[in-house]
Amino acid sequence: MLKCQALLLASLLMYSGNHEGNADIIDNYDITGSCDFEYVHPITKQTSCYLYKDEHVNWFTANKNCNENGGLLMNIETPYENNFIKKHVAKFDRNIWLGLRKTNVGDFIYSTVVRHFTDFHPDEGKPGDKGDGACVHMFTSKKQFLWNDIPCTNTEKVDGKPFAYICEFRRGEHMPWYW
Repeated sequence: MLKCQALLLASLLMYSGNHEGNADIIDNYDITGSCDFEYVHPITKQTSCYLYKDEHVNWFTANKNCNENGGLLMNIETPYENNFIKKHVAKFDRNIWLGLRKTNVGDFIYSTVVRHFTDFHPDEGKPGDKGDGACVHMFTSKKQFLWNDIPCTNTEKVDGKPFAYICEFRRGEHMPWYW
């Protein structure tokens, strides 16, 4: 099993947002291993825990690694969640794979749920307009937090930044203590 570099002692941030998208930090404390940051959905109150993996792999490998460890490749499903994620990924300075992929008919859907893509923060239109790929990533460098589609097999740097990924776990479901 892969070792998690960033998770021997993680900082857990519990987040809640109101319907205007503002965020309040509820608590900040150290834990031994479960996630880098935690998000509570402002409407459903369902909690997600995110595990950052600084592994330079393609979309398929990232998705497989998350699934094999009881999670899913991060699905950003609301503008509130998008703002929360942007706040945390800035410090990583990597391109981040998202769990969003093009179907054979050209629509974008999330990797593990039957839900179509919602336009939160695309680069130049939306994924599929200018990009040439079937998988979506988030820039964290000069194109701060814009989404773009590229080939799923890509492991090369984009805009000078390598790839990483974030696995999403639902609180209460299996979460690896270290991996």
